[in-house]
Amino acid sequence: MTERCRKLTLGEPLGKEDRAPSPKRLVWLLLSDPENLETAERVALDEMLKASTEVAVIHPLIQRFEKMIKHRSDNGQAAKLDRWLGEALDSGVKAFETFAMGLKREHSGVEAAPTLPYSNGQTEGQINKLKLIKRQMYGRASFSMLRQRVLGAA
Repeated sequence: MTERCRKLTLGEPLGKEDRAPSPKRLVWLLLSDPENLETAERVALDEMLKASTEVAVIHPLIQRFEKMIKHRSDNGQAAKLDRWLGEALDSGVKAFETFAMGLKREHSGVEAAPTLPYSNGQTEGQINKLKLIKRQMYGRASFSMLRQRVLGAA
């Protein structure tokens, strides 16, 4: 870890080398398992949880949601998801409640993610590759050349 990244505390004055963590870094801290964080990261997470009651409310919900999604093979995931949705809707944090309402609207698809072993990752990867080739070829040649490029990549 570099000297610049070592200092992650939120409440101290900042010099040129010591900067406050970016919002992206703070979100990463919320998503990370607290047991796997380094000391400075754990201190920054604790300061963030103390600084905001909303963050303190949603942090356990975030941790449980991530575990539900990562550990697909557990039985009773549908019941856990329903319980989690209920707690998220009652959290009192407007943005998090909106997120939970969106998940509830798409309940069947969201329920399938932690319970079924299937994924559309391969399909999404192929679509991404196709779009990349299409962007690279934009305005350069005819459709037949684009077709040859796509077939050559497959």
